[in-house]
Amino acid sequence: MNSKNDLPGPTDQFDAAAPPPKKLAPIPKKHNIGMVLLIAGAVLIVLVFLMLHKPRRYHPKTPENPSEVSTYLTHRLAPDLNNNIQLDEPFTMVVEENGFNDIISRGIWPLDYGYVQVSAPAVEFRDDSILIMATAAFSSVRSVVTAAFRPRLDEQGQLYLNLQYVKMGSVRITIFARSLTRAIITEQLQNVEDGQWRQIISDAILDNLPFEPVFVAYDKKIRLSRIELQPGRASLTFKPELEK
Repeated sequence: MNSKNDLPGPTDQFDAAAPPPKKLAPIPKKHNIGMVLLIAGAVLIVLVFLMLHKPRRYHPKTPENPSEVSTYLTHRLAPDLNNNIQLDEPFTMVVEENGFNDIISRGIWPLDYGYVQVSAPAVEFRDDSILIMATAAFSSVRSVVTAAFRPRLDEQGQLYLNLQYVKMGSVRITIFARSLTRAIITEQLQNVEDGQWRQIISDAILDNLPFEPVFVAYDKKIRLSRIELQPGRASLTFKPELEK
């Protein structure tokens, strides 16, 4: 009979039975490089697709007589504004999306800013927000750029444009767009005599800073006192601006 000392210990038993660990063969470097290139290529394809994506809501107008002034402006908005402003009382103007797009589709397009060429603008009025869309051509690449604004009047009557985002196709490019727009505004407004308005436009669009919404129409000053945005229309209320 074997004594207790003759029994194999647990360490000896498992050491004898356990096979030596196998070393995993390293993946060849060329396979690693190929995998990285494959993933990068797939990401690039998706990114290009998203940037070239045309939003379904983008339907710019193509007027039959683009060199002529819109009849919506000459026969509707301008007469309404002229008639109301003579009364020296608060009044509300309703701007229809379809008519407004007819106005902006004429005359000046495309606009060449050196950095980019812009054409075929379109505006969509939504609940409490405005979408401004246009085709932007960077060299040979064309994409639809969308800027979303949520304009607000504060308690002091100052207007905030509140830029929410800028998209190229389906990709948000707000930071890049701010830099590009700042360069465009600086270049294009060099000939503006009133440097104050240059700064107001830049601050309102790029930095969401407020400004006094006072405008001159038919030699009279009016102040925008209320904005109501609905799908397909914008209701703007004005009141006479008294001289201070």
